[in-house]
Amino acid sequence: DCEAGLLVELVLKLRPQVFSPGDYICRKGDVGSCFGEISILNISGSKMGNRRTANIRSLGYSDLFCLSKLDLMEALQEFPHARAQLEQRGRDILQKEGLLEEMNISAGEELGEKMEKLETSLDRLKTCLARLQSEFNSSQLRLKQRLTALEQNVTMRVTGSGFLSDADGSISGCDNVQSEINIRL
Repeated sequence: DCEAGLLVELVLKLRPQVFSPGDYICRKGDVGSCFGEISILNISGSKMGNRRTANIRSLGYSDLFCLSKLDLMEALQEFPHARAQLEQRGRDILQKEGLLEEMNISAGEELGEKMEKLETSLDRLKTCLARLQSEFNSSQLRLKQRLTALEQNVTMRVTGSGFLSDADGSISGCDNVQSEINIRL
């Protein structure tokens, strides 16, 4: 019950491991790191705390292929439906063995729903922020252009004779000095 693309991804990520007779492949209570162990799925509500649920010992020489937790999660990102199915099967196994707290399942699902809503809201906010920033940049550019145009269009005409320009830009001089500032917008 799995998409062919996911199977190809998983097979390409497998790494061979060899075990001798009597070797422990995994021990109950250890933190899982390879697929085939329910603990690798990080199922919320698990009383095992994402630890292995069984001891597995090799009876003879065993050639196994290991799929790491990181590789599994990487592959499942592209196949969310398969991830949901896998997690449901893990929940079913844990529930059958009495290792699953029912309250935490609904809390985990509620948390997932909240996360989806938050991600949607965050995407909307990012879009809104980008639009507002674009509008701000556009307005700022127009204001700079208007200011430059104003600076170029301001002309100062001073008529009369004997005027002096002070350091602060004010004009002082004789009695018949007129000043006119023309501003065109």
